[in-house]
Amino acid sequence: MPAIQIDRLKSQIQSILEPKFPPEIFLESLRSLMEAHANLAFRTTSESFQKQGLESYQLSPLIINQLQLFFIQFAKANPDIALSYVDIIWSEPVLEMKQMAGIFMSALPVTKIPDILERVIKWSGDTKDKTLRMIIFNESTKTIRDHGLNKWLDIISGWVNSGNPQMIIPAIQAIQVLILDPKFENIPYVFNKISSISSFHNEKITNELSELIQLLILREPIETQFFVKSMLLSQPSPELFRIIRRNLGYFSDEQQEKIRQIMKS
Repeated sequence: MPAIQIDRLKSQIQSILEPKFPPEIFLESLRSLMEAHANLAFRTTSESFQKQGLESYQLSPLIINQLQLFFIQFAKANPDIALSYVDIIWSEPVLEMKQMAGIFMSALPVTKIPDILERVIKWSGDTKDKTLRMIIFNESTKTIRDHGLNKWLDIISGWVNSGNPQMIIPAIQAIQVLILDPKFENIPYVFNKISSISSFHNEKITNELSELIQLLILREPIETQFFVKSMLLSQPSPELFRIIRRNLGYFSDEQQEKIRQIMKS
C-alpha cells in the first residue's frame, strides 16, 4: 500500500464535500475515494459481517481520522445536507460508510435530535451486529447524550421494560456506551435497569450484562461493589450468580471474599 500524502488526501476529501452535490453524487465520490485508499491485501470481513453482506475497505487510521475531521466540520456548517447524506451512505453495505454516517450524526445540532433519534431507533433495530450498534450508540447519539439525554434514557427504559430480548440486548449495549462516556453521571439509572433484568434467563442478555458489570467496576468500583452485594442479598437468582462469578476477578481480593460469602449463604 503506497504511502499516504496527507495534503493530497485533505484535498481529495474537501473535493467531495461540496454542498451543491446531491446525495447520489456525494456517495459515488466517497465510494471512489475509499476504494482508492482501500487496503486490498487485507480487505476481508468478519463472519458476522459476511452474514449481513457487509465488507470493509480496511482504511488506515490516518484516513479515517481525516475523514472524521472534515465530516464533522461539514455537518456543523451544513446540517440539512449532512442529514441527507447520512441516509444514503448508511444504506451502503460497507463498514466505513456506516462509520461516516455515524460521524455526520455526531455533529448535528440540537434541532436535529428528533431526526437523530428516528434513525438511531431504526438502525439499531435493523441489525444484530454489536459492532454496528456500537457505531450507532457511540457516534450517532453524541448530540442526544449532550443535549437530550432524558429522551434517550426514556427510550432505553422502554426497551428494557419491553420484556423482549431483541430490545433488551440493544438497551444494555446502549447503556454500555453511556458508562464509557465520562460526562454521563446517572449511575443509579444504570443500577436500576440492571436490577430489572438481572434474573432474565437468556444467554445473550447474561453476556451483555456481564460486560456492563465489568465496565461499572472499572468506572465506579465502590458503588458497584455495594450494588452487587445488595442485589445478591435482595434479588438472588442463578443468572445473577453466573454474572457475578464471571466478574469476581475485577473486584479487590477483599471484596471477592465478601461476595463469595454472600453467594454461599
